[in-house]
Amino acid sequence: MAKKKIEKDVILRVLLVKGDGEDKLCVYTTDGMVREFKDDGQCCCEDRYMTCNEEGLDYFIGATYLGYDISDFTQEDDVEGYINEAQLLNIRTDRGVFTVVTHNEHNGYYGGFNVVMSCKPLKTNGKELLEKIEKKK
Repeated sequence: MAKKKIEKDVILRVLLVKGDGEDKLCVYTTDGMVREFKDDGQCCCEDRYMTCNEEGLDYFIGATYLGYDISDFTQEDDVEGYINEAQLLNIRTDRGVFTVVTHNEHNGYYGGFNVVMSCKPLKTNGKELLEKIEKKK
């Protein structure tokens, strides 16, 4: 199990962005950064995607981001010649952990994962965004 730790900060927003083979989890924080998590292991014709309980993500707005870890959870189902593997991306906060499942459906040749996290600056000040969110409540 790989463990990563990043400086603590308050979560402003959490989004699971769906794309054509480019799903990613975006965690916006008051340090003015967005942390993007995605499975960068695409090799060929496998189908990679992410799932989670998106309705529960708002609970973590205002929580302190503590880091993340990845745990193996391989579920192999041979459906019409394909294998479905899964790996858990666990985002740790002071309110608990929320989990995103990364899936890789493949024909047996393209297994495995490469979940990566990148930090990108927000175009606006994170603390200002938090104040706007608080005023709307």
